[in-house]
Amino acid sequence: MQSYSNSTESIGLGCPADSLVKMLAREWTAHIIWTLRRNGPIRFGALRRALPGRISARVLSLRLKELEDIGIVRRVERGGKILHVEYSLSADGLQMDDAILALEQQAGSDPTRLTRR
Repeated sequence: MQSYSNSTESIGLGCPADSLVKMLAREWTAHIIWTLRRNGPIRFGALRRALPGRISARVLSLRLKELEDIGIVRRVERGGKILHVEYSLSADGLQMDDAILALEQQAGSDPTRLTRR
């Protein structure tokens, strides 16, 4: 394992995972990734119903657009008599879900233990 303590490349940059953690911490983002992995490809309305809790259509649309822009989510328009859109995880999105699974395992069976004082 490489040590970064003496590396000049890491001076002042902080933790390399910081931007990933901040992205996952955005409201609904981890839930969307987790749900897409288990249900995708899925249409917008079905995704909204599959998410835990109540998310507005506006917020879901914004989060999906953000995730699409950074290559985590794929948006595919399906033709036919009625045009509809399906969302799924890209290869990078699948890797992101693997990171979420690792965090779930770290949290263990009682995730509230991490927030107790």
